[in-house]
Amino acid sequence: MFDYCPVCKSKSFKALGKLNFALPDTYPIASKLTVLQCNKCGFVGSDSLANKDDYNNYYRQITYSSNYTAFDLDDDEIQYLDETIAIIQKHINTDDKILDIGCGLSHILSGLKNNKYKNLYALDMSKECVNYFKDTYQIDAIVGAVDNIPCNIKPDFIILSHIVEHLFELDKQLQYLKEQLLEGKKIFVEVPDTSRFEEFATNLGELSFFYYTHLLHFDEFHLQNVFEANGFTMLESGKRVRVEKCVKIPSIWAVFSNVDKYVFKCNFNLANKIGVWFDDFDSYIFDDLDNLVKTQKPVYVWGMGMHAHFLLGMTKLKDCNIVALLDKNPDFKGTHICGMEILSSDLLYNATVDDCVFICAQVNQSSMRFYLTETVGFKGEIITI
Repeated sequence: MFDYCPVCKSKSFKALGKLNFALPDTYPIASKLTVLQCNKCGFVGSDSLANKDDYNNYYRQITYSSNYTAFDLDDDEIQYLDETIAIIQKHINTDDKILDIGCGLSHILSGLKNNKYKNLYALDMSKECVNYFKDTYQIDAIVGAVDNIPCNIKPDFIILSHIVEHLFELDKQLQYLKEQLLEGKKIFVEVPDTSRFEEFATNLGELSFFYYTHLLHFDEFHLQNVFEANGFTMLESGKRVRVEKCVKIPSIWAVFSNVDKYVFKCNFNLANKIGVWFDDFDSYIFDDLDNLVKTQKPVYVWGMGMHAHFLLGMTKLKDCNIVALLDKNPDFKGTHICGMEILSSDLLYNATVDDCVFICAQVNQSSMRFYLTETVGFKGEIITI
């Protein structure tokens, strides 16, 4: 994947560390990634054996489901959405064509629609997302990708909210976007702020923020650097916290203008910081896992989302005496992780006082614990992340 740097075009890299995820066998992407720094400019990305088509298939087939849509926005998410709309409104007119690429189930366009903006377009590789936008918001939604914008849309403003970190060949994608935008037209970008992961790290450490779908890693410097190296000029930027389903991710946002500017600088601060995180990773693994490995106490692992994939791939959880992998999501029915079938969470009723239930989810963690103790009546050990 990472054949050359999208900033300086160098092909010289240094490995900072390796990530290993235990993924369901239905996922069409690779479970192992190597985090690399560019030796010339310091840009950081993850190298995967999977290719662009593999990841596109993942986004089309796996990312969204009815379970994902069945959430209302809480107060923190509403505030985050309002902040996003306020930033964007400073740079658009009511008659501008506004395109949200990789819209997912974003509420940004619906918020703009409520503010009397009419020329709104949503673009996503997932048919489920496209149909959701059409049915829920009555917004023009189309199946497509960053490098596949329908020719009938000539946007005045593009939204890339938590999309850039997923992209292959970022320099080529940015050149394509330049061709779609007239000179002076703008892009809103937001990405995870890797430099602040340590401020939000749990006992799993900073590496738990390195998702297997995030191929590029940014701080404020490198976000500006990669866009300006590819012909854009940054107009303004800021830092904040993205809130989604109770999960908080430090983020950077910026607005760029399509004005020819092809310059880059070098900075290795982020790469150096990530290298230290890999070196120190073992110190973050909490004592509960050591005890479970030593005692071989039976463990029910509940919640098969991204954190479970990280824990089962990167920590001693995989060495525990796992009785069953459990999840209520019917999309997991018949799938396997580490050779074990993912089963219904109804099996929690089989757990005894001598067993342990390890809750891998952050979203709904409190309600899962309540269900376990009050509905199931479980009296044994409960561990959460």
